[in-house]
Formats: sequence, C-alpha cells, structure tokens
Amino acid sequence: MIEKRLIPRLVFFYIFAMVIATVFDYDISKNIANVHLTWAKVLEIAGEPPALLFTAFNFSLLCSYTVKKKKYPLLVLCALGAFIASCYAVGRTVDYIVGSWHFCISVPVGGVIALTLILILLKQKEEFINKYARTAACCVAAALTVLVVVSFMKQLWGRVRFRQLLEDSSLSFTDWYIINGFGNPSHVSFPSGHTANACVIFMIQLYFPKQRKWLAPVLFAYIAVMGASRIFAGAHYLSDVLTGAAISLFICELWSGMIKRKKTNEV
Repeated sequence: MIEKRLIPRLVFFYIFAMVIATVFDYDISKNIANVHLTWAKVLEIAGEPPALLFTAFNFSLLCSYTVKKKKYPLLVLCALGAFIASCYAVGRTVDYIVGSWHFCISVPVGGVIALTLILILLKQKEEFINKYARTAACCVAAALTVLVVVSFMKQLWGRVRFRQLLEDSSLSFTDWYIINGFGNPSHVSFPSGHTANACVIFMIQLYFPKQRKWLAPVLFAYIAVMGASRIFAGAHYLSDVLTGAAISLFICELWSGMIKRKKTNEV
C-alpha cells in the first residue's frame, strides 16, 4: 500500500518528530492551540465519519458477497457491521454538534445509510463483488484492529488533553512515555483517534491501484491536515498525532500485505 522506498523515510520522520515531541510537546500546544478555531472545529466534527462510512461500505460489499455465495449467517454479521458503523458515524457527528448522540436521529439515519449501501452493492455484478470481496474484508479487519488498539491505548495511557488542562487547573500534563493506567475515561489524549481514523482511509488505494500516484499524496495531505487540526484544536499533542498515524498505518500495511501475499500464492 505504501511504496517501499517511502517506508524508511516515514520511519525516520516518525522517530525524528517524536524526539521533538518528547521535548516540546506541551510548548507546541501552548503556542499554537486555539479552541476557537473554526476550521479545526469543522475537522473535529468531520474527522471520524469518513473512516466509519468507508467501513460501512466494506461491510456492505461483504453483504453482497455473502448473498451471492449463500453464506447467510455471515450476511447477518456483515449487515450488523454496516448498520453499527453507519449509526456510529451519524451519532458521533450529532454528538460533536449538539453534545449528545440523540439515538432518535442516529439510529434511523444510520440505518438508512447502511440499507442504501447494501442495496446498491447487491445490484453490482458478481465479477465486481468477487474481485473486491477480499479487499473489503481486509479493510474491515484493519479498521477494527485500529479501533481496538487505539481505544485500549487511550484508556491505558490515561493522558489529559491540552484543552482539559486549560479548563481544569487541578489536572497536570504528562509526557507521552508515561503510562498513567486505567482511571478517568475522559483522559484519552494518547494516541489521536481522529488521526488514526484518517489513516484508515489510506486503504482506499486498494480499490484504485491505477490512481495511486496522485491518490497517495492527496491522502497523506489529508492525514497531515487532520493531525494538525487536532493540535490546533487543543485536543491532542504532537506525540498523540504522530503515534496515532504510525499505529494505524502500520496496521493497515500489515493487512494490505496479506492481500498481496494471498494473491501471489494463488498465482
């Protein structure tokens, strides 16, 4: 998924940037964070839905595959996955805007989105579905792995966000390498979930292999802007953003590598 020649550069960049973050994490946020920035707020609202809807699409494609292969028990699981991902995308968006999930909005709208995706993909030719079924499964696996790993790390690290420090003087800043342990569930700064989710979208390249030359730079730019917005919004520190991206890209690379190996073995 990532060109081999870029991997050493990305690793070097991550290590170099993390060294800077280790020393200047707090100072960077202190000097550039502004919780009132409109563009940062917009990206906070719009940051998670793309990855969730992309996952809903992949679940929906798998629904079509299971129908054509008559694997109905798996159909139920895939349909449920599409429904949950869609509802979560809508729910998170509503929550950021009004401060509450509002299930009366999230569930019906999410259900309509999931049903629409499933019906559209059910009408696709079997050749198309068979071609991308493994890709969809890979994308779903990567998204779920990122969700589990990042969520667990957030709770384990228990790091306070910069904007929380501004709101409550009793809280204190901790460096990224300090694990605070499970405690307050609202202290989830490390690593950045928005940035990790932005990296999940990087897997869309698997559907457009011929467009990778221009698509990859666009996606890298999207990830960079998303990460920067989290720092400017005071939601994360530089180390949060870097680690969220690194974890997600690593997981996505692992799963996409499995597709390549299976295709090679089949040939």
